[in-house]
Amino acid sequence: MRTFKKINLFISAATLVLLVACGHSGPETININKDDCDNCKMSISDKRFACELVTEKGRAYKFDDVTCMMSYKNDNKDKMTNAHFYINNYLLPNDLLLSDKLTFVEGENVSSPMGGNIAAFTNKDSAETYSVRWNAKIINWQTINQ
Repeated sequence: MRTFKKINLFISAATLVLLVACGHSGPETININKDDCDNCKMSISDKRFACELVTEKGRAYKFDDVTCMMSYKNDNKDKMTNAHFYINNYLLPNDLLLSDKLTFVEGENVSSPMGGNIAAFTNKDSAETYSVRWNAKIINWQTINQ
């Protein structure tokens, strides 16, 4: 009977380890002025532009703006199978949102940390307001993720 309990405990522990190793489906928290950009290695300092790439295995890579994230993606194509891209909403930068759910504004007056000059918005009306304010254009995720 004792051997059965040990085997059962071992199987339970192994199952738990495997489940944890499978990764998670969402992004990690980005800690402003503590986390570094995985592309340029500079400190992530402006949450409005912060973004994250999560690989199929659940590994999270953090970036200070969309341009750094896309440079990293292009330089690491082997890690991009089924990767998910999360970007903060410029107006409410407390939640990382899936990139294909956002509308983007691109232009010289956007002033993101690494000069990518792209800001993300959860609704098109806000994006249009800021595109006029910044004299910038509205683009979609497919345009960025080429």
